[in-house]
Amino acid sequence: MKAEEFAARHRSGPIVVIPNAFDAGSAKVIARRRPVAIGTSSAGIANGLGYADGERIGRDEMLAAIKRIVDAVDVGVTADIEAGYGDAAGTAERLLGLGVIGLNLEDARYGGSGLLSVEEACANIAAIRAVAGTSLVINARVDTWLADGDPNALAVARGNAYLAAGADCVFAPGISDFAAVVAGLDGPLNAYAGAGTPPVAELEALGVRRVSVGNAPYDACLRLVERITTELLTVGRYDALFAQ
Repeated sequence: MKAEEFAARHRSGPIVVIPNAFDAGSAKVIARRRPVAIGTSSAGIANGLGYADGERIGRDEMLAAIKRIVDAVDVGVTADIEAGYGDAAGTAERLLGLGVIGLNLEDARYGGSGLLSVEEACANIAAIRAVAGTSLVINARVDTWLADGDPNALAVARGNAYLAAGADCVFAPGISDFAAVVAGLDGPLNAYAGAGTPPVAELEALGVRRVSVGNAPYDACLRLVERITTELLTVGRYDALFAQ
Protein backbone atom coordinates (compact mmCIF):
# COMPACT_ATOMS: atom_id res chain seq x y z
CA MET A 1 0.00 0.00 0.00
CA LYS A 2 1.23 3.48 -0.88
CA ALA A 3 1.00 6.40 1.52
CA GLU A 4 -1.62 8.15 -0.60
CA GLU A 5 -3.93 5.12 -0.42
CA PHE A 6 -3.25 4.78 3.30
CA ALA A 7 -4.20 8.43 3.80
CA ALA A 8 -7.41 7.95 1.81
CA ARG A 9 -8.39 5.02 4.03
CA HIS A 10 -8.45 7.44 6.97
CA ARG A 11 -11.12 9.52 5.23
CA SER A 12 -13.50 6.87 3.90
CA GLY A 13 -14.20 3.16 4.06
CA PRO A 14 -13.99 0.85 7.07
CA ILE A 15 -12.13 1.94 10.19
CA VAL A 16 -8.36 1.47 9.90
CA VAL A 17 -7.20 -1.12 12.46
CA ILE A 18 -3.45 -1.05 13.17
CA PRO A 19 -1.84 -3.92 15.11
CA ASN A 20 1.52 -2.86 16.56
CA ALA A 21 4.74 -4.84 16.23
CA PHE A 22 7.85 -4.60 18.39
CA ASP A 23 10.30 -6.61 16.29
CA ALA A 24 10.55 -8.44 12.97
CA GLY A 25 9.15 -11.65 14.42
CA SER A 26 5.99 -10.05 15.79
CA ALA A 27 5.58 -8.13 12.52
CA LYS A 28 5.66 -11.39 10.55
CA VAL A 29 2.95 -12.88 12.75
CA ILE A 30 0.77 -9.78 12.29
CA ALA A 31 1.36 -9.70 8.53
CA ARG A 32 -0.17 -13.17 8.15
CA ARG A 33 -3.56 -11.63 8.97
CA ARG A 34 -3.17 -8.99 6.21
CA PRO A 35 -3.95 -5.77 8.11
CA VAL A 36 -4.19 -2.46 6.27
CA ALA A 37 -0.82 -1.60 7.83
CA ILE A 38 1.42 -2.54 10.74
CA GLY A 39 2.40 0.04 13.31
CA THR A 40 5.65 -0.07 15.22
CA SER A 41 5.66 0.45 18.97
CA SER A 42 8.48 2.71 20.11
CA ALA A 43 8.00 1.55 23.69
CA GLY A 44 7.95 -2.11 22.68
CA ILE A 45 11.08 -1.75 20.56
CA ALA A 46 12.92 0.25 23.22
CA ASN A 47 11.90 -2.02 26.10
CA GLY A 48 12.88 -5.12 24.13
CA LEU A 49 16.34 -3.67 23.63
CA GLY A 50 16.73 -2.80 27.31
CA TYR A 51 15.74 0.88 27.25
CA ALA A 52 12.99 2.76 29.02
CA ASP A 53 10.38 4.50 26.89
CA GLY A 54 10.68 8.18 26.04
CA GLU A 55 13.56 8.61 23.58
CA ARG A 56 16.01 6.76 25.81
CA ILE A 57 16.91 4.71 22.75
CA GLY A 58 18.96 6.57 20.15
CA ARG A 59 17.55 7.45 16.75
CA ASP A 60 19.95 5.22 14.82
CA GLU A 61 19.07 2.15 16.88
CA MET A 62 15.33 2.85 16.60
CA LEU A 63 15.54 3.32 12.84
CA ALA A 64 17.54 0.10 12.51
CA ALA A 65 14.78 -1.77 14.35
CA ILE A 66 12.13 -0.18 12.13
CA LYS A 67 14.09 -1.19 9.03
CA ARG A 68 14.17 -4.81 10.18
CA ILE A 69 10.39 -4.73 10.55
CA VAL A 70 9.86 -3.14 7.12
CA ASP A 71 12.19 -5.65 5.48
CA ALA A 72 10.46 -8.60 7.16
CA VAL A 73 6.95 -8.02 5.81
CA ASP A 74 5.07 -7.23 2.62
CA VAL A 75 2.54 -5.02 4.44
CA GLY A 76 2.84 -1.25 4.76
CA VAL A 77 4.48 -0.04 7.98
CA THR A 78 3.77 3.15 9.88
CA ALA A 79 6.57 3.99 12.31
CA ASP A 80 6.43 5.45 15.81
CA ILE A 81 9.26 7.99 16.04
CA GLU A 82 8.38 9.37 19.49
CA ALA A 83 8.92 13.16 19.32
CA GLY A 84 11.38 12.98 16.42
CA TYR A 85 14.67 12.61 18.36
CA GLY A 86 15.41 16.33 18.25
CA ASP A 87 15.15 16.48 14.45
CA ALA A 88 11.65 15.56 13.33
CA ALA A 89 12.15 16.46 9.67
CA GLY A 90 15.51 14.69 9.46
CA THR A 91 14.07 11.59 11.08
CA ALA A 92 11.16 11.61 8.63
CA GLU A 93 13.55 11.96 5.72
CA ARG A 94 15.41 8.87 6.88
CA LEU A 95 12.12 7.00 7.25
CA LEU A 96 11.37 7.69 3.60
CA GLY A 97 14.53 5.82 2.73
CA LEU A 98 13.32 2.81 4.73
CA GLY A 99 10.07 2.52 2.80
CA VAL A 100 7.54 3.27 5.54
CA ILE A 101 4.18 4.79 4.61
CA GLY A 102 3.45 6.76 7.76
CA LEU A 103 4.65 7.91 11.15
CA ASN A 104 3.45 8.75 14.64
CA LEU A 105 4.81 12.00 16.09
CA GLU A 106 4.38 12.85 19.76
CA ASP A 107 4.18 16.31 21.34
CA ALA A 108 5.88 15.36 24.61
CA ARG A 109 8.92 17.39 25.62
CA TYR A 110 11.59 14.75 26.21
CA GLY A 111 14.53 15.98 28.21
CA GLY A 112 12.16 18.35 29.98
CA SER A 113 8.61 18.09 31.22
CA GLY A 114 5.11 18.49 29.90
CA LEU A 115 4.27 19.16 26.29
CA LEU A 116 5.92 21.09 23.52
CA SER A 117 4.21 24.38 22.85
CA VAL A 118 1.56 24.19 20.15
CA GLU A 119 3.82 26.33 17.97
CA GLU A 120 6.78 23.97 18.40
CA ALA A 121 4.69 20.89 17.72
CA CYS A 122 3.10 22.47 14.64
CA ALA A 123 6.53 23.49 13.34
CA ASN A 124 7.69 19.87 13.59
CA ILE A 125 4.63 18.67 11.67
CA ALA A 126 5.01 21.32 8.99
CA ALA A 127 8.70 20.48 8.60
CA ILE A 128 7.89 16.80 8.11
CA ARG A 129 5.22 17.64 5.55
CA ALA A 130 7.69 19.83 3.66
CA VAL A 131 10.19 16.97 3.51
CA ALA A 132 7.75 14.13 2.84
CA GLY A 133 5.03 15.69 0.73
CA THR A 134 2.27 13.08 0.45
CA SER A 135 4.70 10.17 0.88
CA LEU A 136 4.10 9.83 4.63
CA VAL A 137 0.83 9.75 6.57
CA ILE A 138 1.40 11.90 9.66
CA ASN A 139 -0.42 10.69 12.77
CA ALA A 140 0.05 13.51 15.28
CA ARG A 141 -0.21 12.41 18.90
CA VAL A 142 -1.56 14.57 21.71
CA ASP A 143 0.01 13.37 24.96
CA THR A 144 -2.99 14.39 27.03
CA TRP A 145 -1.77 12.91 30.33
CA LEU A 146 1.19 15.30 30.44
CA ALA A 147 -0.98 18.41 30.72
CA ASP A 148 -3.59 19.73 33.13
CA GLY A 149 -7.23 20.16 32.20
CA ASP A 150 -9.79 18.16 30.27
CA PRO A 151 -8.00 15.65 28.01
CA ASN A 152 -10.89 15.62 25.55
CA ALA A 153 -10.79 19.40 25.08
CA LEU A 154 -7.00 19.31 24.85
CA ALA A 155 -7.17 16.65 22.14
CA VAL A 156 -9.54 18.80 20.09
CA ALA A 157 -7.65 22.07 20.51
CA ARG A 158 -4.20 20.67 19.84
CA GLY A 159 -5.46 18.18 17.30
CA ASN A 160 -7.02 20.85 15.11
CA ALA A 161 -3.82 22.89 15.24
CA TYR A 162 -1.84 19.81 14.17
CA LEU A 163 -4.24 19.07 11.32
CA ALA A 164 -3.91 22.65 10.11
CA ALA A 165 -0.11 22.27 10.21
CA GLY A 166 -0.24 19.24 7.91
CA ALA A 167 -1.12 16.17 9.98
CA ASP A 168 -3.42 13.57 8.41
CA CYS A 169 -4.81 12.13 11.65
CA VAL A 170 -4.87 12.92 15.37
CA PHE A 171 -3.85 10.25 17.89
CA ALA A 172 -5.14 11.02 21.37
CA PRO A 173 -4.53 8.37 24.04
CA GLY A 174 -6.20 9.15 27.34
CA ILE A 175 -9.47 10.56 26.04
CA SER A 176 -12.82 9.23 27.27
CA ASP A 177 -15.48 11.02 25.19
CA PHE A 178 -14.76 9.70 21.72
CA ALA A 179 -17.93 11.15 20.21
CA ALA A 180 -17.16 14.67 21.47
CA VAL A 181 -13.58 14.53 20.21
CA VAL A 182 -14.70 13.22 16.82
CA ALA A 183 -17.27 16.01 16.58
CA GLY A 184 -14.74 18.66 17.52
CA LEU A 185 -11.90 17.58 15.26
CA ASP A 186 -11.47 18.81 11.69
CA GLY A 187 -9.99 15.45 10.65
CA PRO A 188 -9.72 11.75 11.55
CA LEU A 189 -9.23 10.46 15.10
CA ASN A 190 -6.97 7.53 16.02
CA ALA A 191 -8.14 5.85 19.24
CA TYR A 192 -5.76 3.96 21.49
CA ALA A 193 -7.08 0.54 22.52
CA GLY A 194 -6.45 0.53 26.23
CA ALA A 195 -8.23 -1.32 29.01
CA GLY A 196 -11.88 -0.29 28.88
CA THR A 197 -11.77 1.11 25.35
CA PRO A 198 -14.94 0.24 23.40
CA PRO A 199 -14.62 -2.52 20.79
CA VAL A 200 -13.65 -1.58 17.25
CA ALA A 201 -17.23 -1.71 15.95
CA GLU A 202 -18.39 0.72 18.64
CA LEU A 203 -15.50 3.08 17.96
CA GLU A 204 -16.36 3.03 14.27
CA ALA A 205 -20.00 3.83 15.06
CA LEU A 206 -18.79 6.83 17.09
CA GLY A 207 -16.89 8.14 14.07
CA VAL A 208 -13.37 7.05 15.03
CA ARG A 209 -11.37 6.41 11.85
CA ARG A 210 -8.36 4.50 13.18
CA VAL A 211 -7.49 2.36 16.19
CA SER A 212 -4.10 1.04 17.31
CA VAL A 213 -2.80 -0.94 20.26
CA GLY A 214 0.61 0.59 21.00
CA ASN A 215 2.89 -1.42 23.25
CA ALA A 216 0.07 -3.63 24.60
CA PRO A 217 1.09 -6.69 22.51
CA TYR A 218 4.65 -6.44 23.86
CA ASP A 219 3.34 -6.17 27.42
CA ALA A 220 1.02 -9.14 26.84
CA CYS A 221 3.97 -11.23 25.66
CA LEU A 222 5.87 -10.42 28.84
CA ARG A 223 2.88 -11.42 30.96
CA LEU A 224 2.81 -14.77 29.15
CA VAL A 225 6.53 -15.27 29.78
CA GLU A 226 5.91 -14.52 33.46
CA ARG A 227 3.11 -17.11 33.63
CA ILE A 228 5.25 -19.72 31.88
CA THR A 229 8.18 -19.05 34.20
CA THR A 230 6.07 -19.03 37.36
CA GLU A 231 4.41 -22.33 36.47
CA LEU A 232 7.73 -23.92 35.52
CA LEU A 233 9.48 -22.87 38.74
CA THR A 234 6.62 -23.43 41.18
CA VAL A 235 4.81 -26.58 40.06
CA GLY A 236 7.18 -27.86 37.41
CA ARG A 237 4.57 -27.96 34.65
CA TYR A 238 4.50 -26.67 31.07
CA ASP A 239 0.77 -26.07 30.53
CA ALA A 240 1.09 -22.32 29.96
CA LEU A 241 4.01 -22.90 27.61
CA PHE A 242 1.98 -25.04 25.23
CA ALA A 243 -1.51 -23.59 25.73
CA GLN A 244 -3.24 -22.71 22.47
